[in-house]
Order: sequence, then C-alpha cells, then structure tokens
Amino acid sequence: MGSGKSATSPLLMFVAPSQDVVADVLIFRTVYTMRLRLQYLIYSCNRAQIQDSQTILDLGYGQGPFTSHVALKHKNCCFTTVTDLISQKDFIKEQCK
Repeated sequence: MGSGKSATSPLLMFVAPSQDVVADVLIFRTVYTMRLRLQYLIYSCNRAQIQDSQTILDLGYGQGPFTSHVALKHKNCCFTTVTDLISQKDFIKEQCK
C-alpha cells in the first residue's frame, strides 16, 4: 500500500480562479484604466489652458471625451469636431442630447 500521499504534488497543482476572482480582476482593470484615462484627460485640458469663449477645433475626436469634458467645464466655448467615422458622429450626437 502507499504512504497516503497524493499522486500530485501540491506545488504542481493548478487551481482555476473562481468566477468571483476573475470578475474582481476585470472590474479592477477596467476601473484602473478609466482612472488613468481621466487623469490624462484632466492633464491635457489643464495643459491646453482653455478659457471660456474660446473656439476649439478637435481633430479625430474618437468618442469625444476631451470635447465633452471641456464643454462641461467651459459652457461658453464653441466646438468644431472632425472625425471620419459616421458611427462616432452618431454616438456623440446621442451623448449630447
């Protein structure tokens, strides 16, 4: 008979993470990424030294985070945004309603 030891060494066993752990990691990564993007956005806006009543041209604005952030902060600015994707234009129009 054997000595009662398992055939698999505990150091070599793979334990799949639970779904809760995977979900927590995904949530953390998403929140962390969003926080980094927000910090960069605030940094960019401060660096641009935007003042009320300025006219702002945003080229290749993506989903519009820069323009949206500045528009909320400086209500009297005039924005012109340029993109080459109709889906982005539709998304921004919907967000501005």
